[in-house]
Amino acid sequence: MSAAGAARAAWTGLWVWLLALAVGAAFTPLVVDGSFLVDGGLGAAAVVLTGVLLRAVAAPRAAVVTAEGAVAVGWLTAVYGAGTGIAGVVPTGATLDQARAVSEATYQHAQRYAAPVPDLQALDATLAALVIGLVLVIDVMASELHWAPALGLVL
Repeated sequence: MSAAGAARAAWTGLWVWLLALAVGAAFTPLVVDGSFLVDGGLGAAAVVLTGVLLRAVAAPRAAVVTAEGAVAVGWLTAVYGAGTGIAGVVPTGATLDQARAVSEATYQHAQRYAAPVPDLQALDATLAALVIGLVLVIDVMASELHWAPALGLVL
């Protein structure tokens, strides 16, 4: 890929990341502590950076999206998997059990309290995963499908 193409991929990645953070920030009034945005933002940055680097070397689209998904899953396993992953990043059955427990704890916590919901690690994990999932979807829409205008991104 040319230098101009790599610069465009980086520029698009920056705006994709910022859009995902902005959407994630919309959830901060619902919780007492918005610390999920830091973890989600860092994970989202890792996903976007992976995509930018692979696009800069002209990797196939399928490889870019697969690598981004792998980074997202690895990040969530490392940060919220409670040591259940292989080498800390490859999910196992125990990781899925942990994810189910996090989902259940988040649901119970959200049902118990009105907004703003008190801080809970499971809630932070769920909202950070939402930000990371959003960046993956937005990145695919903007970079692979070239639907940036539909996202409100003028690139």
